[in-house]
Amino acid sequence: MNVISRQVFIDYGTGWEDDWEEHIRDFEPPSADNYKPIKELNDGIKEFLTPDELEMDPYPENAQLTCIYWTAEDEAIDEESPTDGDETAWDEGDGSIYIEDSEDYDAYGYPWPCSVLERNENENGTTYTVEIFSKDKLTVWAANDQARILTDYPSKSILFFNTPYSSDQHILGAFRSYIRIPDEIFPEQWKDLKVEE
Repeated sequence: MNVISRQVFIDYGTGWEDDWEEHIRDFEPPSADNYKPIKELNDGIKEFLTPDELEMDPYPENAQLTCIYWTAEDEAIDEESPTDGDETAWDEGDGSIYIEDSEDYDAYGYPWPCSVLERNENENGTTYTVEIFSKDKLTVWAANDQARILTDYPSKSILFFNTPYSSDQHILGAFRSYIRIPDEIFPEQWKDLKVEE
């Protein structure tokens, strides 16, 4: 099958170029103390920090940890699921199953906010004890203010993501310039809302 790709190139004019040159000249990147590109964090991480270690060397403010996770049938809240008096021990889960290679991940999994509680060395290398957080209390354990703790959690299933509103496009001073399209590129018959001079 042949696919034909067409692109339209528009010259935004010298005004846009002037704005860009001014941005390059005046932009000051965020302080390295509070900001680090997420790709750089994920590519360079050797081990995730425990709470005690974070007190001495916290992650940048723009970074949050996430863990691959999915809910079991008795875990997600729906109209049939009671949320009061649940006595399931959600703080004793096996974290080793939460990997991208799992069929469950393909069907239901995605990164959830989490934190590392402990780092463990065993025959499988380094694993972690993590706590999973449920946004909007969409699980039985979160609705009942119970902790969801997983042990033997694989390091490859932990990733950094941007905290809300901290990605590059939200950086103070990020480049903004409106697109200037000259009127003369449009046919006169398209200008049915033309303002009378």
